[in-house]
Amino acid sequence: MRHSLLHRTVLLSVAMMIAAAAAIGFSLWQSHEDAIEDARQNATNVATMLAGQVGHSVRSIDLVLDQVLEQLDDVEYRNAADFNQAVVSKKIYDFMVERLARLPQAESMTISGADGEALVSSRGWPTEKRNLGDRDYFIHNRDNRGGKTFVSEPVFSKTTNVWSMFFARRIETKAGEFLGVLTIGTHPMHFLDAYSSIGSIPGAAAILARTDGTVYLRVRSEEHTSELQSHSF
Repeated sequence: MRHSLLHRTVLLSVAMMIAAAAAIGFSLWQSHEDAIEDARQNATNVATMLAGQVGHSVRSIDLVLDQVLEQLDDVEYRNAADFNQAVVSKKIYDFMVERLARLPQAESMTISGADGEALVSSRGWPTEKRNLGDRDYFIHNRDNRGGKTFVSEPVFSKTTNVWSMFFARRIETKAGEFLGVLTIGTHPMHFLDAYSSIGSIPGAAAILARTDGTVYLRVRSEEHTSELQSHSF
């Protein structure tokens, strides 16, 4: 009888231990699931914020491109040759410099003619002679109409000795004749401030890329530290 009572007591104790362990296990599992969901939500919020900040920066560049193109509409010319001569003016240069100052993420603005020659550049007046006809943004705008902004592949600038990306628009007559290309250059690292928020998410990573997969900037947060490591190109 005492043996039977002891046996039942042991079984009851074991059952209680198993129940307690199961309760603890469920609690840990639930906490783990909650942590995963919180991390997922946090990552979603940061991604939404990053997209908004970068989108605002790009829209600002587009707006300035529109403003300069509108200014060029006031230039009087009959053909591409006339345009090249008419656009090379201190007035156009000053307008470009003033508009560029509104874009902290931008570092240069250039108008090139139909032959690829740089006509006016915000880097200085008068503009240094150089040909941009072999750049992907020039070739794309020369061969395509549509008025959309083209974002170049990463380009290593011989002028500044840094990698740059260019936002470019086609310049044309109302009849569609190609006159040249207007570009705004910026360094991908200028977007790094927008990506700094991922430092709060251990192991997180973000990229700045073109829709065809061309990567301009990679940023990742090392686990257990807020230090950001960036990798361009």
